[in-house]
Amino acid sequence: MKEEGTYPKSSFIKLFDNKRTYFYEIIKEGTYPLTEQLHYTRNPKHPIPHNYVVKTQYGKAMYTVECSIEYVEKKPLYKICFGVNFSREVHSWETSTDAACKYYQEFNGMKEMEKNRNRDQSNKENKGKISGPLLFGLKLLSVERVRRTMSLDLKIRPFIDLGNSQKCRRILGLSQSILDIVEREKDNTFHPDDQIKLKQIKFEIDDDVYDINFGKVNKIEEIKKIEAVVKSLDKGHISREAYRSLARIEDLPREKAVCDIWQKINAEMKKQVPLTLVDLLQPTKFEPIREESNITDSEIITNMLESIGKGG
Repeated sequence: MKEEGTYPKSSFIKLFDNKRTYFYEIIKEGTYPLTEQLHYTRNPKHPIPHNYVVKTQYGKAMYTVECSIEYVEKKPLYKICFGVNFSREVHSWETSTDAACKYYQEFNGMKEMEKNRNRDQSNKENKGKISGPLLFGLKLLSVERVRRTMSLDLKIRPFIDLGNSQKCRRILGLSQSILDIVEREKDNTFHPDDQIKLKQIKFEIDDDVYDINFGKVNKIEEIKKIEAVVKSLDKGHISREAYRSLARIEDLPREKAVCDIWQKINAEMKKQVPLTLVDLLQPTKFEPIREESNITDSEIITNMLESIGKGG
């Protein structure tokens, strides 16, 4: 088959011969695992990548599927998503062709229920067996060449050695992988009516904490939140320097928790340093001095009066 495309400049590739045509969009290029873990297709042998996602279009009706391969416990897991918003899925631990056969069974079952959409033609088109490596795009030599120049050992470098843009891509890549896992597994744990959504994840790299938020930012709510902070600063007479110190604290504890610790610290301070409260607003009463002075030397008295005068 002939391959047309400019990969990796463009992620779109065409593979065709006189009878068949496939259009591919490489979503995730993937990498090849270590040699002792790497699996291959049957003859002709093509290496099977890890963390690989491709969108494939085929047939006169341009049917679209999303295929992915992920190594789990050193064995490739083949998945095919199809239907509206790729909501349906089949998978196989055997081969890409086994996954393709399961897909056709499911797909033909869907077409049986769509009697008003030219049922006879659809069945005729989809009863033929398709090659798993073709559906998964494992015969794309341009993608294979790029992967071979970027082995897993060379591609993954320490985070501290990366530039800012590379760090950002790696963080977002990990976040997207986590989101994909949640979306894939949520129906196995929760009821569909629960409407589970991943809103935020947090992880630490080299003592630096990263917060990743999912979904669109509500600018109105964000402005209201900042306005509430400004109001609290003004009401509590909190300086910018004090707030800067508070802002360094992640996930501030609730007021009750702070109050409990405050009281505990005060109790410990009382044990170490006894405190006496003085009411400054209460008027002070001075008792007149009626006792005789023990100092009778006139020279000493004169010096004391002069010293008091200088101090005043």
